[in-house]
Amino acid sequence: MAPPVRARALAALAIGVACGALVYAHAIRQPAWRGDTDQLWFAARALLEGLNPYAEVGPDRAFNMRFGLYYPLPAVLVFTPLALLPVQAARALFVALSTGVLAFAVTRDGWWRLSMFLSGSMLMTLMSAQWSPLLTAGLYLPALGALFVAKPNVGLALGTYYQSGRSVAVALSGALALVVVSLIVQPGWPRDWLEAVRSAQHFVPPVRHLGGPLILLALLRWRRPEARMLVAFACVPHTTLVYEAVPLLLVASNLRESLILSALTAVVWMIPVIFPELATPVSARIAITGDLLVPLLYLPCVLLILRRPNVGRVPALVQRAAERMASRIDRARRRFSERRADARRGPAVRSTEEEQA
Repeated sequence: MAPPVRARALAALAIGVACGALVYAHAIRQPAWRGDTDQLWFAARALLEGLNPYAEVGPDRAFNMRFGLYYPLPAVLVFTPLALLPVQAARALFVALSTGVLAFAVTRDGWWRLSMFLSGSMLMTLMSAQWSPLLTAGLYLPALGALFVAKPNVGLALGTYYQSGRSVAVALSGALALVVVSLIVQPGWPRDWLEAVRSAQHFVPPVRHLGGPLILLALLRWRRPEARMLVAFACVPHTTLVYEAVPLLLVASNLRESLILSALTAVVWMIPVIFPELATPVSARIAITGDLLVPLLYLPCVLLILRRPNVGRVPALVQRAAERMASRIDRARRRFSERRADARRGPAVRSTEEEQA
């Protein structure tokens, strides 16, 4: 049973303010530290000045960093209002808004889901000012699903969580609106974005890591939204750092499971910290974290899902596709059985004809 809306809103406000203050305090103590959204802040400022943000962000460019701008232009547009603030304030406000909205969204299931804020995934998300909380909130609030276009690879996986065609339509229409506006602002951005993404060698789907194919067992519960999301998440290429795993914490169905998954993400987060020699350079850390995430998070999620019945609402389009697939499989199975029966009858018929001759 969901707590009262007023109580949820107050709790979300408190959590958002606390998370934002934590990020701002960290920025004051370490001025050289950069969050993931810093490049979006710079890119948005470049866009406001009439420049091509994809030419301004990357190695030996105006915003000098190891990676280029992997975000599509709609993400830059969404961040544009925050670009009017100093970077430290923009970063903290983004985190405050993201975590506050997520806290309000997940308390629809009860207070126990707030335990996800103790996870290693959430802590790393705060320290890197990532999009994961805001995108995860979109699973509960379809209007925010429009922001899935900010990370289209992850967004594609998250969209499989929706249980009604209406939710899919709301999210998709918002995303398309953002894309249309971005094409009006800068028509050539898809070309520049794809060129930047092609250089991202660290985008690897978790299913390719050791033990990854076992994640596909969750398809045995394909009617469950968490099963579909888990498999889709495992199959799309993305940065396999623990901050991306925030949506997977929704696989938990009670406080005990939530605490277990949160603790497991903390273990995944801490191992590269305790053994930094194994996680240098950044590409090695991403690879090691991916190897750890499969056995320590994805497969435990699979086990939790397989303990549940294969029941749940699915969008009508998915239901029809599943029925057609099941029908084709059934027809193929019957044809195979008929051919086997014919093959078995063949020798017996020939033997009878030889005896009569």
